[in-house]
Amino acid sequence: ALEYSEYALSCFMVDNDADPEIIEEDFDRMDTRGIGKASWADFLNFHGQLLDAVPRPIEEKVHIVRSKIAALSENLQRASDSGGVHLITCVEELLELLSSRFSGPEDEALRALNLE
Repeated sequence: ALEYSEYALSCFMVDNDADPEIIEEDFDRMDTRGIGKASWADFLNFHGQLLDAVPRPIEEKVHIVRSKIAALSENLQRASDSGGVHLITCVEELLELLSSRFSGPEDEALRALNLE
């Protein structure tokens, strides 16, 4: 399952200027059971509905999705090869990463990410 903090962090990684209110609204729509977690089925369903709303032929939509997948795969592979991908498994690792990337205290970094 996908937790809000994971979703918000990934949104900010993709777009530093992402609107925290929109991120929260999107997550709330995915969290169909209201438990603070979205299943991968919920995640895919939500994004599938967004894609359905795009007024384009299905072939073009498939091309868009495949292009995005290819680009994400390339970026992930490139980052992985350069040692740029790090799986965070606990709060301590997240705080260590934040303190190494941000000049201020961790609480400022978390506020910047809107994850407090």
